[in-house]
Amino acid sequence: MRTQTYRRLPDQARRIRELVFMREQGFHDEFDALDDLSTHMLAFADADGLAGGEQGDPARREAIATCRFFPSDPQGRFDAGGRSRQYTIGRLAVLKDHRGNHVGAALLTAAEAAITGHGGERVLLHAQEQAEGFYRSLGYEPTGLRDLDEGCPHMWMSKRLGGGSAGRAEHRQGQEPGRGQGELA
Repeated sequence: MRTQTYRRLPDQARRIRELVFMREQGFHDEFDALDDLSTHMLAFADADGLAGGEQGDPARREAIATCRFFPSDPQGRFDAGGRSRQYTIGRLAVLKDHRGNHVGAALLTAAEAAITGHGGERVLLHAQEQAEGFYRSLGYEPTGLRDLDEGCPHMWMSKRLGGGSAGRAEHRQGQEPGRGQGELA
């Protein structure tokens, strides 16, 4: 799978998040100040709809999935000091026609690799409860409080990068850094 990283929210990522989170799932507060502080990733498919390879004309590739990540403190808030070895991944969204093809898993793995490249050792995410099995299958474990984001049940999950067991952290209600994930496995 081909992915690309951006320092600013690309238009393609904005479009995917609008389709998945706002139109499909009914969220209203999709974009926030963390978008300006995050690294954004896009996953691409060839225009013929195949998720994946490096083959094909780059101009024919379409963006099919997105996520963002940022350095965070143990509660998942942005770490302005930049000394953290922990990151939060959020806003993982895969276009409907590409779900079930492991696109979300591949994008999450690419984000973890990018975080490791930045010196990250642990990842947090605030997942929709309906996606718990998806994240567990990729090594994430519940770590904190369950809460609601615009009425949708969410849970904190974490993973230690580099093959270690998931780290534990306490999360306080009301400190949710961003909506969970749109991948429906």
